Amino acid sequence: MSLSFEKFERIKNAVHQPLNWDDYNSTAVIEDTNCLSHAFGSTVTSAIEAYRLGSLSGKKKLKDGYFSKDEVKNLFYADAESVELKIEEIPFENLSTFLKYISEIKLAENQHIVALFVKVYGREEYISDFHFLRFDKGKGWTEKRRPLRITFIEDISRDWPSAWNDKLIGVFKVTR
Repeated sequence: MSLSFEKFERIKNAVHQPLNWDDYNSTAVIEDTNCLSHAFGSTVTSAIEAYRLGSLSGKKKLKDGYFSKDEVKNLFYADAESVELKIEEIPFENLSTFLKYISEIKLAENQHIVALFVKVYGREEYISDFHFLRFDKGKGWTEKRRPLRITFIEDISRDWPSAWNDKLIGVFKVTR
């Protein structure tokens, strides 16, 4: 299934609006959005096929797997560019240094931070999926898993990463 022009335009428009956190109470948003839609700031439903890295940019078919961490990162950049989001990578040395940086960062109203992870298995670190965590000033760290409600992370130093098999790809400032 490919993404229609109408759905793409709805998503592109949505990511350039302030996120309405109340939208996450809707059953449709709970069931039809995931971590990528949350990372970009879209609560557009009936477009789950768009919320897979590489889909918005048309660079990855839904059925195709991911073959490297670099590919996942490049697909993130391509998808963000396709909906005209600006992505800036933030240097990451270690979690404590990064959390200090986050506590001092001055984010504009149209900016937030995302951390991109891949889920890996086996010694070869086969990539089975991706996951995002999101940071907004005034809200803190959140994550969205499909088909679950948004989760507010109380202690990011304890819950980073949010799963044992998540490997960090990078941390990014997103500007709409």
